[in-house]
Amino acid sequence: GKVEGAELLIGNRRFVMTNGVHLAEEVERRLAELSSAGKTTIIVIRDKKVIGLVALQDTPRPGTDALVSELRGMGVTTMLMTGDAE
Repeated sequence: GKVEGAELLIGNRRFVMTNGVHLAEEVERRLAELSSAGKTTIIVIRDKKVIGLVALQDTPRPGTDALVSELRGMGVTTMLMTGDAE
């Protein structure tokens, strides 16, 4: 949408690319680094130029490992459900 006359796009790499935004090599390299570190990255675009990257990462709550171990000890099969690219 437009904010104060500027066209803003906020989304993932696929979204901004399908909206005609070219990502510089430096931005592509940083996206790859963040992805390798397990982070989901949101790209902020103003007037077809990258003005920011927001890296998000979920971390398990304290005690999660003990709970999973207890469940497994009871014969419960556990799995991690995620929206990440992996």
